[in-house]
Amino acid sequence: MDDIKNNKTDNPVRIAVIKKIYFTVILLVLTFSDIFSQPEKLYSKSEIVEDIDFLARDIEAIHPNLYHSISKEVFYEKVKTIKNEIPDSMSKIDT
Repeated sequence: MDDIKNNKTDNPVRIAVIKKIYFTVILLVLTFSDIFSQPEKLYSKSEIVEDIDFLARDIEAIHPNLYHSISKEVFYEKVKTIKNEIPDSMSKIDT
């Protein structure tokens, strides 16, 4: 009968320690899973430029008043500047 009353799983200190251990293990697994994951895909400059061109055309087609505060020439000059500043390759994080 005493064994039932002294159940070690009811000890709040023990439960707190187990929770800390579980939390630490989960944190370590999440941290190291990124280290051992596959390398990040790099996107070429031409792929990124293609995406920017698509986005510029899409914005122009969808936006109800795109040239309210900027002229079409200035808009496309800014797009050109952005495209010229792109490195040879980029990852998703770099973008």
